Amino acid sequence: MKRRFLSIWAVVSLLLMSVVPMAQAADEDTTSVTRIEAENYVGNRSSVENKATKDNGTNGETYLDDLREGQVLCLAHDIDLTGLSTVSLSVAHNGGGAVYALYVDGTKTALGTKIAETTIASTGGWQKFALQAVPFTADATPARLSGTHDLFLKVESAPTGSVFCGNFDATELTFGEYVDPLETVTVEAETFSEKTGSGGVKDVSGFSGGQDIDGTRNGSVFGFGEMDLTGLQSFSIAVGCQGDSRSYDLYIDGTVDAPSLLVAKAVAAKGSGNWNTPKTFEAAVQVSADQIAGVHKVFLKTNYDNNLSGSDYTGNIDYFTLTKYRRDVSETVFQMENIKDNADNRSSATRASNTDSGASEGKFLDGTRVGDVFCLGDYDTTDLSKITLSVAHANSGTVYGFYIDGTAKADCANGYKIAELTGQYTDSGWRKFTEFSTGLLDTVSKARLQGTHSLFLKIESTQNASGYGGNMDYVKPHLTVLPTAQQVFLDLAADPQTSGGLLVALPREDAEPLLRELQTFAPWSAIVGEVSELRATALEFD
Repeated sequence: MKRRFLSIWAVVSLLLMSVVPMAQAADEDTTSVTRIEAENYVGNRSSVENKATKDNGTNGETYLDDLREGQVLCLAHDIDLTGLSTVSLSVAHNGGGAVYALYVDGTKTALGTKIAETTIASTGGWQKFALQAVPFTADATPARLSGTHDLFLKVESAPTGSVFCGNFDATELTFGEYVDPLETVTVEAETFSEKTGSGGVKDVSGFSGGQDIDGTRNGSVFGFGEMDLTGLQSFSIAVGCQGDSRSYDLYIDGTVDAPSLLVAKAVAAKGSGNWNTPKTFEAAVQVSADQIAGVHKVFLKTNYDNNLSGSDYTGNIDYFTLTKYRRDVSETVFQMENIKDNADNRSSATRASNTDSGASEGKFLDGTRVGDVFCLGDYDTTDLSKITLSVAHANSGTVYGFYIDGTAKADCANGYKIAELTGQYTDSGWRKFTEFSTGLLDTVSKARLQGTHSLFLKIESTQNASGYGGNMDYVKPHLTVLPTAQQVFLDLAADPQTSGGLLVALPREDAEPLLRELQTFAPWSAIVGEVSELRATALEFD
């Protein structure tokens, strides 16, 4: 049977000199979330059968009541886990401490690979459900998760002194581009700069660096100054704690007396067993990438569940680690010939758009001079890392400055200089274009770059006696794309065949539904043609 196809022009393109660059669009949250309601499990192995119980607050209005140690549930058959980036469980537990794990493949009696595990934190009530992140194990590699799998939940252990492992509402799976760790920053606990509550530095031979924070108690807070947390996705802490039911909370912003935002909560349901033998507890970041990006004050708070018996000591802290993730580099091109008449530009003379086959797009901005300032447009500089300028000049030594904010007409007055480069040509000439790249100035604050700013280029000085600043082809600010950006959307944003939006071909019955979806964010999307069976004589070219 022959199938007929329609083509849709989805305009997700990078327009040269656009005020909405490609990388800015890629920063948008393009992840997808799959929610599996607990009561819809497809298999159960336990001495206790669960009942679907009405609950006035959970999604789906039902949950599984009273999970017990050793219970195994098959959550889904043949579910595609390709690109799985985070896992969370919606659970209610009055005291916390139960250990849950997720497995792929195997059977209910012989489970396959453990991909994630967590100790459930207290939610403050048996019907108070909270979504809790489940950190991946080392076996949860992209290759292992790729394709379809059976997905299992196992209650590994009950809290100390209890048989109740919680009420289970749902599993949430977030899919996005998988990225490898960029770096893991290790912070020695004894390096704190401020504190409130109990705990002080002590020499201990068995701890990293030979020291720890000794004798912390419930509610102690330690400040570690400012850190760049862009890309942060996981937090772990090494603690020696003889008791159970402690937690170690990572906060950002606020003060040591009142930390503002809880970022991650590492639960130690069962301690290391010895005050001087550290054990590592891990937690996933539970806030969005936007909330954690940039420079923040970092605080560590210790907690003890007073509902359980035992000492209120929260342990001796050795160190904690912050794991960040790689980001793919993208770039946006500002064609200089397209901005010569911008109303915000300041120029000592009229500049012209000229043509040359050696320039990008065949055009360049001709005859610039020292003092000229060009407004490139509004740009999200949050993850700006490098700037490239393509320019032609007969002599070396011209200095180009890049600014954010301020005004072009007043020589970037009140602006903030972020980068500077000097043209040093090996092959000089007014039509011989060369790319020069530079990083940001050492004085540039990450916090200062957050958000969208007006971006300016200024010709600062030149060694040319005429004062000509060179013939400028284009400017390329380089951005870092968030790990949540799916590759399919990045491909659509810069398809090499179309210089931007992709021409999509698909079966006729699928065209209209896709078009409706596309038009929610790209109203100009349209069906532009139809591919049908060849009916005419074909021409053969030799």
